[in-house]
Amino acid sequence: MSKEYLEKSLLAIYDLGNYSYELPEELIAQEPLEHRDASKLLHVHPKNAGGKLEDAKIKELGKFMQSGDVLVLNNSRVMPMRVFGRKENLEQGHSSKGQGLQGGGKVEIMINSIRQDNKGLYKNWDLAEALIKSSRPLKQASRILIDAKAGIYFEVVGISRQGENKLYQLKSGGGESNQSIQDICMKYGVMPLPPYIKRSVTEADSERYQTVYAKESGSAAAPTAGLHFSKELLGELKQRGIIICELTLHVGIGTFSPIRSRDIRQHKMHPEFCSMTADTCSLLNQTRKNGSKIIAGGTTSLRTLESFWDRESNCFKAGDIWTDLFIYPGKDGQAKNIHSVDMLLTNFHQPSSSLLLLVCAFAGYEEVMTAYKHAIDRGYRFFSYGDACLFHLVT
Repeated sequence: MSKEYLEKSLLAIYDLGNYSYELPEELIAQEPLEHRDASKLLHVHPKNAGGKLEDAKIKELGKFMQSGDVLVLNNSRVMPMRVFGRKENLEQGHSSKGQGLQGGGKVEIMINSIRQDNKGLYKNWDLAEALIKSSRPLKQASRILIDAKAGIYFEVVGISRQGENKLYQLKSGGGESNQSIQDICMKYGVMPLPPYIKRSVTEADSERYQTVYAKESGSAAAPTAGLHFSKELLGELKQRGIIICELTLHVGIGTFSPIRSRDIRQHKMHPEFCSMTADTCSLLNQTRKNGSKIIAGGTTSLRTLESFWDRESNCFKAGDIWTDLFIYPGKDGQAKNIHSVDMLLTNFHQPSSSLLLLVCAFAGYEEVMTAYKHAIDRGYRFFSYGDACLFHLVT
């Protein structure tokens, strides 16, 4: 094998164009199934066990695990983070509560994250980071009227860039009780369905675009692998001796922002908040010692587990951090730095997305792309409301 061939192969695995695939539009799930646990499951057996592609049902998930294995789920709760408003009419001027102001052009706000800024000028303010669509870019100190009658608004207190994305830092203001950003989202926001779902948000999405175990509010998109779990399926897994534990990663722009660089190594993930408790770490570390398997319930769970894996001590360590971990295939088509997980349950992801790259790094490029072709040929449903697949870590 020539050196030139090896160099071309190495470059190919870093070429974003090689992670594209043709998907018939009718396979993009527009609605959830009537029952969460009615989805199909494609089990991709490990290469050293023949690499068989097994068509199954998500209800059969337990038969691919053993008693003592641990399933790790992301308990982040999706908030109605898409909020609509109007630009403040500057001729009206500011008032302390925003009352009596008239709105101008329409503004669509997609809040990425909400955080307490404990450093610098905005100490103790409830801040949001957001993507904004408007006829013209907003400037520092611009106000967006959410409810002109009640005097509730967002104010731009900072502007930054993440790649080609312009990110706005917002604070809330006005109203009788000076509502927080979270309060405003809960009252005026709508569920942030992905753009490939070509329909209006319905009341049913408030329940179905949410896992049954969601607890910690903060995500701008659902950890979609978890949408398959009904309370009955979780109960059945526990009866089989499968241990279920939780962690938190609030899904934001880091997860759903597209990769824009042809060389995937140039992509930078936007930080997302994640958390793992000491009890969860203790359980996972003991699982490692026992030789049982750790199954990540979704790509966000996998990224969180890897973010809390300490490579020096070869164990998990608890904490609260903002992770920008980007997992992508290396020179052999897989990521040698994945140590925390043995199996990955995940949905079928968009072409050329960071999520697809993560799955390819975990299970192997050829294995994943072959599985996707199989799924397309057999009419599996894709993306957020679609079917699931189960992969093993390539070793």
